[in-house]
Amino acid sequence: MSFGLGIDWANLCAQRTCNHPNFGWRSGGNGNPPGFQPRTEQNQGQSSGGDNDTKEIKDILATQTQLLTQLNSKDQETQNRLREHDTILKNQQSAFLDLQRVVGDMAKKMEERPMGSFSGGTEMNPKAILKAVTTRSGKGEK
Repeated sequence: MSFGLGIDWANLCAQRTCNHPNFGWRSGGNGNPPGFQPRTEQNQGQSSGGDNDTKEIKDILATQTQLLTQLNSKDQETQNRLREHDTILKNQQSAFLDLQRVVGDMAKKMEERPMGSFSGGTEMNPKAILKAVTTRSGKGEK
């Protein structure tokens, strides 16, 4: 195989990698790197300690039952919290809508009022009479 440079890449790569330890097939069925033990096959279908296995299975089953009970309890707590949060959210939503309505009413009233005037109906003293005002300290003002 040549890609335009006159180099036969397939043969070149094959020559360099044929004796490389990371490439190629190993004989003897041992595909482990140096320093590692070969895998030993374990027969899982037959066990020598039947009582020991039964006890282990019962322990695992008890542990799983306990974990499932804890999980159900946590799930129930989570569901209760979600319901509480849903109620709080609905209350806040209705309070926000009420606040929005009040602010809208205030804005509408401010638009209806003429600019530069007070909201109360102030009127000049029609009789032009000065009245006395007494303060808390008892001093009289005229």
